Amino acid sequence: MAVAAASARPSTGKRFTVWTSPPSAGADEAVLFPFDLNSLPFTRDLRMTLETARRKPDEVDGGLNIVMDPRHPGGKGPVLDHGAPGDPDATEVICPNVFRVDGEYRMWYLGADADGRRRTGQYAVSKDGFHWEKPKLGLVEFRGSTRNNLVAGPCGEWMFHDPEDPDPGRRFKSLYMGKEMRISTSYSADGLRWRAGREDIFGLGMEVGHVFRFNGCYFANGQGGPAPINRTIPPAVEGASKRIMITYASYDFERWTHAAALSFRKDSIPPRPPEDFEPHRGEQVHEGAAVWNRGNVLIGLYGQYHNATNDRDGSVIDLGLIVSHDGLHFQEPVPDFKMVTSYEEADGAAPRLLQRNAFANMDDRTVYWYSIWKDRLRPQTGVRVATWVRDRLGYFAAAHANHGFGAAYEPHCVSCPIELGGPGCRVFLNADGLGEHSQLAVELLGLDFTPLPGYSGADCIPVTRPGLRQAVSWRGREALDTLAGPVRVRVDWKGVRPEDARLYAVYLGDERVV
Repeated sequence: MAVAAASARPSTGKRFTVWTSPPSAGADEAVLFPFDLNSLPFTRDLRMTLETARRKPDEVDGGLNIVMDPRHPGGKGPVLDHGAPGDPDATEVICPNVFRVDGEYRMWYLGADADGRRRTGQYAVSKDGFHWEKPKLGLVEFRGSTRNNLVAGPCGEWMFHDPEDPDPGRRFKSLYMGKEMRISTSYSADGLRWRAGREDIFGLGMEVGHVFRFNGCYFANGQGGPAPINRTIPPAVEGASKRIMITYASYDFERWTHAAALSFRKDSIPPRPPEDFEPHRGEQVHEGAAVWNRGNVLIGLYGQYHNATNDRDGSVIDLGLIVSHDGLHFQEPVPDFKMVTSYEEADGAAPRLLQRNAFANMDDRTVYWYSIWKDRLRPQTGVRVATWVRDRLGYFAAAHANHGFGAAYEPHCVSCPIELGGPGCRVFLNADGLGEHSQLAVELLGLDFTPLPGYSGADCIPVTRPGLRQAVSWRGREALDTLAGPVRVRVDWKGVRPEDARLYAVYLGDERVV
């Protein structure tokens, strides 16, 4: 099905059609999140709230309350730690790329040996994503032995599993860094044996954050600046260079743009004067964003860099949320909100988080693997895990009625147009707080906001039970088989206590069990 987050591409009848808005995104399942202002653009009497991830079973929330969750699967500390003194990852384990392949989770990461030399292409496997093994691959000699977990060839720090590539030899792709931060491509059929591709693809250095594919195009985002070596886009005021997020694009993974899109920034630009001329001070974007492709929307976690001085050892990096519908331009739904916080890691590691390509939905959990940029006093690194209840990254809840002057209290939201993709499609809600006194009702509208016969709010059987994927039905109807043309989804808060209900996501897809 296609989610027209901006608009479809009808003929304009004019001489030129300029594609300045994102094309409609095709997806096997459409997911509408409350923090996605394009997918759910219309709201009334609702508040949107984001949810910070859990990093340990006894997490301390923003109000200094200890919230216990014994089901948090990560335990305390890293799920993948340093190796033995003679291993290639003896002193550092960072930057995990995690993918589910052939029924298991596979990780490629960067590690450093006892001498501090870093090597990319270190490999681990797991059945559940939380208990990892480092197989002895026998592919690369290290300190006189091939009994290690090093893959062969130029596997880069930024990985991408691309099973839809028709060339089996290109199913795994990576970007790796050479001299002066210049970036090159590499490919593999199995993720273990790599061959080099084109060199210096951007014509300038870059600290990459993530490489991914969306709507048939490859995107590589990362950090532009503050140094000239990776500053494709110059600062608005000479000398006031900060870290910003930039993105390059390619349709074949070999020929990339040498110009970059400015994707997201935190620093002040005119008419706001620069706060200082020190490159490491202030609010910045560290190494772009890790991006989770959910079909019709891209969810990003960016390096939320804070520093009160120009000394990088004093920097703090949390992970913030940004959203995109074209892979180039990202918005922050709630400015400065910390989706993954850096404070008080269980083992005392530095409060500086690193993000890479490592998202997954696993049963009733959304999982993200991250790592630590160590400082001089705190050498701990290792891969750690943050979790949410599945897809519960943020929610809509009804505000209390307070309009006055006789205005109606109507807590509801309305989606963008969605083109349905064949028979069998149903609507599901990820919701909590439902019961006798708080329900959610779903109405389907046409492109022009007119209720569709048989799918009105009056026909809907209200959803009264909380769950991660509660099916919606109407009197005598469940699937949306008879509908033609784009539809909009309207969700209404009902009951004597509508403020109790929380809506985390709306799904349009096939019947399946989470």
